[in-house]
Amino acid sequence: MKQLIFLLAVIIVFVPASLRAVEPAGEPPKAPFVQPPPEKSAWKITLTRVGATAGSGNQQDVVAIESAHYGESKQDVISYSNGSKREIWYVRDYVLSPYPDGSRVGVSKGDSGIPSPEPVESARFPGLDWLGLDSYQGVEKKGSVQCRHYVRSGEGDRWEAWIGLDSGLPVVAKFGSVVHTYTFTTPPAAPLELPPMYAQALESVNKQVVRADALVENMAPRPPFVLPPPEKSAWTIKVTRPAAAEDPQNAKNAQKQKDVLAIVSKHYGELKQDVVYYAGGSKREFWYVGSYALWTYPDGSRVGVSNGDSQLPTLEPAESPGFPGLDWLSASLYKDMAKIGDQQCRHYVKAGGGDPWEAWIGLESTLPVAARFGSVVHSYTFTAPPATPLEMPMAYAKALEDVKKQAARAAALAKKFKR
Repeated sequence: MKQLIFLLAVIIVFVPASLRAVEPAGEPPKAPFVQPPPEKSAWKITLTRVGATAGSGNQQDVVAIESAHYGESKQDVISYSNGSKREIWYVRDYVLSPYPDGSRVGVSKGDSGIPSPEPVESARFPGLDWLGLDSYQGVEKKGSVQCRHYVRSGEGDRWEAWIGLDSGLPVVAKFGSVVHTYTFTTPPAAPLELPPMYAQALESVNKQVVRADALVENMAPRPPFVLPPPEKSAWTIKVTRPAAAEDPQNAKNAQKQKDVLAIVSKHYGELKQDVVYYAGGSKREFWYVGSYALWTYPDGSRVGVSNGDSQLPTLEPAESPGFPGLDWLSASLYKDMAKIGDQQCRHYVKAGGGDPWEAWIGLESTLPVAARFGSVVHSYTFTAPPATPLEMPMAYAKALEDVKKQAARAAALAKKFKR
């Protein structure tokens, strides 16, 4: 009887002591159950194997994974028990991994396709995507770190993970008999640079993706076919035309007015300024405010104001509160994809009465790159946007104010007569 009482006392004393290492958390964990790698971070995973270790099939055992992470790029250097190493890069959703013979780099989405007996490859922390409330066991100390403990059992080996309670980052993970021990080190101070062979492989894939995207985009252009000028923007339209000897009609028209050489535009909010340069060396300034167009008369004596444009004739579209001469674009006039310089563009063509018109609109920006109106070509160059709001010259501001006052008086009279 005394022996039985002694055994019961031992159980009462020692069972609680064994349970002190694992305590239920005050609050259940919430997703994400493990944090993604910090934007700038570095760590080493040391792999150890419990008990006797057999060779792992067709490759040597992994003994360490050294990782560096910066922004959208992650580098893993995997060390094997025979002393060899493999370098794997993760850039956005791409995996770049060298072929076994080292002759070239493969690029894929997902993983490299090279088998491993335990989780090794991941754009984040390998083998920890199974964590959840259903696998959560409670709070447990691992070494000196207080951790949340997760267990996955059932089919196959038992998997465990210890995630830092404060950091949300992995401390230790166990996959069957293989233990991953994490040590976080000094993060990289500068963006990671892909080795040349990896960079070339990624560039080749990116070009293929652009071509594929272009084919998809090629199928269904949708409005807006050209975007309005960005709220703060500036650009120059260089205007070129064939020489008079090449185009007699152009020479005939040039006798009536000076050829436009360039249009320098600035846009800020509701204001747009155009400075139009002519072949004879003169220039004229146009302002667009809401629906109003303001311009100087040819003799410079006064400023004209209208709703729409200045009513001054030009050989090709030159005046617009947006981009001149591009309001005809539509899905029915879309022709194909074309490259202007290094820019991939949507190409639109309007034929029919008069000279054919064409426009090349940037595929990514949806802003104009070039346009052709008969034999006259507009080439766009976007420049640094204005840093502060545009200020109209006094003469333009006064002319606009006078017109607005006249409009207000006319509206008041119209309202009075309706009564």
